[in-house]
Amino acid sequence: MEEITEIERIRKKFRATREAFGRVFLGKSGTMVKYYEKGYTKTPDSVLRIAHIWENFLDSMNGTKNDK
Repeated sequence: MEEITEIERIRKKFRATREAFGRVFLGKSGTMVKYYEKGYTKTPDSVLRIAHIWENFLDSMNGTKNDK
């Protein structure tokens, strides 16, 4: 069983395609999101920070709390 990456976990929380998540939330292409998720390219810390900011925003909108 393949371990899910942090970036993939956050993307799936938004129920977004790689293309949509990359373009709308990260300013990256869907191909780059795929590379991050598959481990072909290390996810830059700046991209993970942006993803976590969006995740925290989603959690606050949904009334849930994320400890990260």
